Amino acid sequence: LTNRQAEQILTLGTATRGDWLLAEAAYLVRLANQRLQVERSVDNPLAILESVDGIFVQINDPELLAVRNALAVDIAALRMVEKVDPEGIYLELQAISAALETLSILEPHADPEAVQLAQAGQDSEQPPSSLAETLQRFSDNFGNLIVLQRRQQPIEPLLNGAEQTMVRQNLYLLLEQAQSALLREEQRIYSSSLKKAEALLRRYFQLNSESEASIVRLQILAKRSVNQTLPDISGSQNAIQTALNLRNSSATDEGAEQ
Repeated sequence: LTNRQAEQILTLGTATRGDWLLAEAAYLVRLANQRLQVERSVDNPLAILESVDGIFVQINDPELLAVRNALAVDIAALRMVEKVDPEGIYLELQAISAALETLSILEPHADPEAVQLAQAGQDSEQPPSSLAETLQRFSDNFGNLIVLQRRQQPIEPLLNGAEQTMVRQNLYLLLEQAQSALLREEQRIYSSSLKKAEALLRRYFQLNSESEASIVRLQILAKRSVNQTLPDISGSQNAIQTALNLRNSSATDEGAEQ
């Protein structure tokens, strides 16, 4: 044990089994605090503190009730933490990145405006049977043009091979950026990267079952929290340390009297 007060108690000839157990509890609680900060996960610290509670059951000392109460508070704080699964999120992003190989870049489609204009042109080449039919056909075609102008949407230029490679590479980089932000718990960069990746999928890739499945997963993952909130579990450590100090002081006084 590295705790100075615990070592002093254990070197005293009057040390009891309860003293040994209390010193062990002090070491384990200190270990739980270290694991919480290093691993940034509550699983191991919670298991350690629960084992420490078992030690106090063995000690069965009413004078340590305040210590057990502080321990119970820390255990409850760990149990209420909303867990983040960085490993699972990281692997899912890796799977989405691998699936991009099978997704197809958006293929050119016939321009509906051009098709209707061509049809209108073909109709105009047919010799009209009367002036009335000519005026009616002109009116119909003009109305179609008005509707098409209202519904016209910006059309993305077709991508050549190099541009398609660049789009895929940008997607890979955005997913890698999200993975890096996940490990650093940078929520803003993580969510922003996944939203940009979703936008690229929608803009340049064919919308089929595979690409839509990737889009849905990116939307869900972008909303996941990557910040692991860690509670303060130093209360039990301080309480045990205080108990050790009191026992050490009492044992020292008894030794001086003898």
